[in-house]
Amino acid sequence: MNNVNVTLPDALQLAVAMQTDCQVFLTNDLKLKRVSELQVLVLDEMV
Repeated sequence: MNNVNVTLPDALQLAVAMQTDCQVFLTNDLKLKRVSELQVLVLDEMV
């Protein structure tokens, strides 16, 4: 993962998503869009 400051719970969820080859990471946390290794979708942007 690139140099992105995330909380421990977010880091755990992101690591699991990457290890299991998730195609999309769904969240409502805008700062997680900085993670370039996953396609991050933010719920608020979809409404």
